[in-house]
Amino acid sequence: ELGYAVLSGANLLYYGVKTITDRKNPARVLETVSGFIRTLIKKYRPTDFAVEKMFVTQKNSALLAVVADQIK
Repeated sequence: ELGYAVLSGANLLYYGVKTITDRKNPARVLETVSGFIRTLIKKYRPTDFAVEKMFVTQKNSALLAVVADQIK
């Protein structure tokens, strides 16, 4: 899962969790997550963007940590 939040100053505008279902193909995961983030950026037009270092608790979550590094 990929948690996200959209803020404007101290105000929370939108938040949620995006579930990544196809985790076997790294290129597909990167494409899915990148597309989702692009959609959020297009909709909310942020001036800043942050990606938090992921805490991996499951073997299949390691791929999402690699995706976060690629997005950075």
